[in-house]
Amino acid sequence: MTPMSFPRVFRSIPKFMLKKIIAFTLAACAVLFPYMVLRGFPSTSMQGQFNTQLLLVQHQSQEAPPSGNPQESLEVEKSEEEGYHVIPPDGSDQKHGPLKNQRVYLNKTMAASKQREYLEENHGDAKSRFDHEGQRQAQRRALSHDVILDSSSAQIVRDSPRLFGSDKTSEVRQVVFVKVHKAASSTMQNILLRFAMSRNLSVLLPRQPTRTSLNEITPILNRNMVIQQPPGRNFDILCNHVIYNKKQISKYIPPSSVRVAILRQPLKQTLSALEYYTKYYPYGGIRNGFNRYKDDPINGFLHHPEQFYVSKNKTLPTYCFINNRMSMDLGFDTTNFEQSKRNKTKIRRFIKSLENDFDLMLISDCFEESLILLRRYLSWSWRDIIYVKLNVAKHSPDSVWAKRPVMDSTAQQAFLQWNIIDIELYDHFFPLFLKKIKSEHMFTEEVTAFKQLLKRVSAFCADKSLTESLKVEKNVWSAEFAVSKTDCELMSMKESTIVGVVRNRQLKRFGKHIDGA
Repeated sequence: MTPMSFPRVFRSIPKFMLKKIIAFTLAACAVLFPYMVLRGFPSTSMQGQFNTQLLLVQHQSQEAPPSGNPQESLEVEKSEEEGYHVIPPDGSDQKHGPLKNQRVYLNKTMAASKQREYLEENHGDAKSRFDHEGQRQAQRRALSHDVILDSSSAQIVRDSPRLFGSDKTSEVRQVVFVKVHKAASSTMQNILLRFAMSRNLSVLLPRQPTRTSLNEITPILNRNMVIQQPPGRNFDILCNHVIYNKKQISKYIPPSSVRVAILRQPLKQTLSALEYYTKYYPYGGIRNGFNRYKDDPINGFLHHPEQFYVSKNKTLPTYCFINNRMSMDLGFDTTNFEQSKRNKTKIRRFIKSLENDFDLMLISDCFEESLILLRRYLSWSWRDIIYVKLNVAKHSPDSVWAKRPVMDSTAQQAFLQWNIIDIELYDHFFPLFLKKIKSEHMFTEEVTAFKQLLKRVSAFCADKSLTESLKVEKNVWSAEFAVSKTDCELMSMKESTIVGVVRNRQLKRFGKHIDGA
């Protein structure tokens, strides 16, 4: 049939039938279009947010990789968003190399494809996976959003606190946040401490005034380690460094509290920790490793991570902050730690326990998305989650820390074996995070609007000539509020300073009742 003869098909249809077909088509569009708008068309903007995230090394087989000729070196291309993408220089398929039983650092196109799979499957509300304790079910029902669908429209219930701002009677005020090292956790801690101060909440803090961590070496939290509350009172917030242990923490904060942690892509997290602890706490193995590879510590570590680890500390792996530290912070049992890296059953059991224990596992690589998800789950306001970046490593372009990682096959294999627990941890929770935000209504729109606000806040705080507060207008997600220069000072405080401020305020309120503070 030629294009010119195509209209003749319609001429053969009786006019009354043609009118019915057109009327039916228009009616169907009228019904479906509003639903598609609210449910979301395939969103290139949402997918694009994750296209440059670095996908972790993902171990797919319990067997050791097959032997073979060394794969050609892989060139690391650093994207504008600071995501490392390993790309074969000849463009060949990586699966034919010696690491064919593993997915290694995917290139940008493959990363986008994989992440789209996560976004497109199971759009149902992934929050149901976390309904694991009866005492939290009522609270979660109160924080859920409702959707009403009828034959002609789809609308979101406008009084939902998760989508449209907080209600002081429904916001969550008891939160356990596990401060994972080098995963934007100092910024998250600052947010939580400011929230606690604004509502006169009690924060679980170390007893020694010079400390900012509760216990980074063991999960034990004895009374002599923490400042005490008046008799009969619980703490509301935990956000200082601690090794997670549900029983120990429950001695101070009710089990009904919302439990949150944050993860970061394992390679970026480990290299950030390597630089930080080499510069500021160069102890033991890190010092020895750096002295051996002064000209290029990043690639020295990636090829020989064991040389940055002192053997005498193998009985206490928690003294090392570049060895699966995210898993250690979240309570992985470090007994026979090196052997545990090969124990797939133990690793899977650990990850499952975290899925049962935690309400939210956030991703620092998607920080604004994490904050909006947190705001919705806790029924907080935009004012509660504004921030400026804290504790960000800075170095000159000619610094040894500015060198790019060279992820050849030797480095890939070494890092996979060294950091396998953190890799599998991130591999499990990152797709769950993507599915969770996919299930949220008007999520991309809120993230975009919030990012615009953060630019305004950053410019306001940086301009010392401004004295009046920054006025933030009311919108669909937030009530009107103002940002003052005092807010800027609090948001910019380093960890030790703001912890000290909170401590002094707390002691002033309860000091005479506190035992041995």
